[in-house]
Amino acid sequence: MRRHLRHLPAIVLLFGLGVLLVSEGRKSARFSDDLRESERQSEAYDLLAAVNRINDDAGLARYREDARLASTGNDGD
Repeated sequence: MRRHLRHLPAIVLLFGLGVLLVSEGRKSARFSDDLRESERQSEAYDLLAAVNRINDDAGLARYREDARLASTGNDGD
């Protein structure tokens, strides 16, 4: 029995190390998930900005065309 108790501190140390590694692994996984979500949001914002630029360009083109037609006396009908 005494022989087995001699290994107890090493077993406890290994168990503690295992718990620590699992805990750090979970933290790392949460950080990775947060990073991926942030990247997805950034991509979505970039796409939204691109759509807004396209809409702005289309609106400007319509405005210019309307101004050109008005200056020539044609209202487009």
